[in-house]
Amino acid sequence: MKKLSVLILLLVMVLMGCSSDETQNYSLTSTSDNWDGEIQIEEGPINSENEDVAIIMAEYTGDNSEALADETILMTIFIPDGSVVKDYKGLPEDNILEFDYSQSN
Repeated sequence: MKKLSVLILLLVMVLMGCSSDETQNYSLTSTSDNWDGEIQIEEGPINSENEDVAIIMAEYTGDNSEALADETILMTIFIPDGSVVKDYKGLPEDNILEFDYSQSN
């Protein structure tokens, strides 16, 4: 019975930690042969009216940026309810694609 009480107490503590009243910030980065990517996420408190916000940036680091000037470039973001696709008509002069996404809690 003592082990069960400790297990229940630990479970309650874990669940309380999942319902934070503070905004959480995350930054994720990745690199490939031709792209550097970064996602900055601001996750609002659970059960608040604040939105979760993500800023997605992809920088082309390859040698052939002129070839992408007239191409359609698709950026796909996968979310729990499906996906969001943003299309770009060519690569900007600074070689950076940026997409801001927000979702209500």
